[in-house]
Amino acid sequence: MFGVAREINSSYVCISTTIINDFDVRVKHISQYPASCGRNWYESLRIIDSLRLSNLYEVSTPTNWREGQDVIVNDDVDKLGAMRKFEKGVIELRDWFRITPQPDL
Repeated sequence: MFGVAREINSSYVCISTTIINDFDVRVKHISQYPASCGRNWYESLRIIDSLRLSNLYEVSTPTNWREGQDVIVNDDVDKLGAMRKFEKGVIELRDWFRITPQPDL
């Protein structure tokens, strides 16, 4: 299941796999590493924080985002709606690109 074991030369080799599900038990993230390579748990925690945040608010997180940093307002939220939803303020860099301080989790 999910390809956590690979067949190599007629034998199976385990692969270090991290699977992150949402509250509806849908797979949201899968990362696989060779058995000889350690996993980055900080990245897994970052992904969980990002998924929680985007599940509660209409935001996305940028590359290398850390908890407490600014987030991107989803583009399906109009300007007026963004100003109402995000009390900490919204900075509009383009008509389609707005950022806001991270909402409280």
